[in-house]
Amino acid sequence: MYRPIISALVGGLFVIAMSWFGLAALAGAHPGWDMQVALIGAPLGALLAMLLGWMERVRAAFIAGVVTSALAYALALRGKAAFAASYAEDQLAGMLWYNGWIGLCVGVTLALSAVLNRASIPAGRRSAPPPLA
Repeated sequence: MYRPIISALVGGLFVIAMSWFGLAALAGAHPGWDMQVALIGAPLGALLAMLLGWMERVRAAFIAGVVTSALAYALALRGKAAFAASYAEDQLAGMLWYNGWIGLCVGVTLALSAVLNRASIPAGRRSAPPPLA
């Protein structure tokens, strides 16, 4: 029952810690908001990971996380290039860059949480919460 919660928290905290240590800025996020995108994206990814973990959809969570990460990173790189080429005048490109990084944090948190959730499943045990009735 607690496995999806714990794996989502660990995945989210890992993404926040990597941003805290400067990995997001090193990978292409703006140094002014690299921590902000992690603080927005990691809780969203953790929430999705918990929901999909409780529904026993760990493989779907991993695939969704990888696809989201790849698409969001491509979007962020495209936005960054267009924003830099416009000498910081193109607001849409700036928003693509910013929101792409939020999506990347969501995807990485979701994929990492799915891996941690899958790695901690003992044979024959389910993680669904008990019925409400």
